[in-house]
This record gives sequence, structure tokens and C-alpha cells, in this order.
Amino acid sequence: QQQQQKLKNEEEAKARAANKRQQKLLHEKQRREELISRKEAASMRILLRHIYNAQTENNDIQHQRLALERERFEFERNSVERFFAELPKLFSQQQQHQQQ
Repeated sequence: QQQQQKLKNEEEAKARAANKRQQKLLHEKQRREELISRKEAASMRILLRHIYNAQTENNDIQHQRLALERERFEFERNSVERFFAELPKLFSQQQQHQQQ
């Protein structure tokens, strides 16, 4: 009976050791998954920051382009207005030359 008790105790000890190893492996696996998840989250934040910076730069470039377009438009509009303002003078000068 002592022999059986001893065998039973040994089996229980082996089962506890196996259970402990399994728990340790599970804990290590969870830890690895958590680290991977953190790395993925950090990578995602970096990627999103790059996208945001690129979009901000793109918006700045677009703003500068639109400002240049506005300046060009204003210049052309002013040129046309000056041309039409001077047109009557040119016609009157041309008529004076024709009369002479």
C-alpha cells in the first residue's frame, strides 16, 4: 500500500510539473503575443504619423499652388482691365492719326 501511495504521489508530482510547464508555456506564448501586438500598434502609429505628415505636406503644397494661381489670376485680370481701360485712348489716337 505504501508502494501504491508512493507511485500515486509520484504521478501527482509529475502531473503538477507537467501542468506547471504547460502554464509556463502558455504564459510565454501570451507574453510573445502581447509583445507582437505592442510592436504592431507602435508600427501602426508610426505609419499613421507618416501618412499624416505626408498629407499635411501635400496640403501645404496645394495651398501654395492655389496662392500662386490666385496671384496669376489677379495679374491676368488686372492686365485685361488695364487693356480695356486703355482701349478707348488707343481708338481715339488711331482716329486722330487717320484724320491727319
